[in-house]
Amino acid sequence: QIHNGADDNASGVAMLLGLAAWCNEHRKELKYDFIFAALSGEEDGLFGAQHFLNSGIVDTSKIICNINFDMVGHLDLMRPLVILDAALLFPTWDSILPVDSAATFLVQRKTNVIKGGADHCVFLERGIPAILISTGLTSHYHRPSDDIDTINFSGMVGISSYVQELILNLNRRKNLELVLQ
Repeated sequence: QIHNGADDNASGVAMLLGLAAWCNEHRKELKYDFIFAALSGEEDGLFGAQHFLNSGIVDTSKIICNINFDMVGHLDLMRPLVILDAALLFPTWDSILPVDSAATFLVQRKTNVIKGGADHCVFLERGIPAILISTGLTSHYHRPSDDIDTINFSGMVGISSYVQELILNLNRRKNLELVLQ
């Protein structure tokens, strides 16, 4: 059977590409560099994230944080909730994350609940602050029904706006190296 993976994880890749375009449009206003990387091999052993950190492509000592978008396409219309996994591991995330009331959804901040099952966990293991942004599992997870007609595009726009505000909050910080420790 065909598994198009519209939510897992075409939605995350689409959000990443949209935010990369937004950062490019605002590059004169942004004082920090942002790297947008789509990683693969997560479910086979987090191979993409491990390769990214081990490859030497980027000096990992200069990575301030990792924001992982995984399954962001199913914002529930009745109970709009976005999960920020690992957001409570570093106390300063609270001062950087946008105010919940500005979003059209509830933001649920968690400790590292997933523990080793998603790409952001590889960054956490290296001591790099990281969060996973997700709308959570649905009945379409790993099924042929995970198709484009199940995606809540307006919800994705709202999540993207939230992340744009997060990027601007990061941009306002004078010394990010000290902020996210």
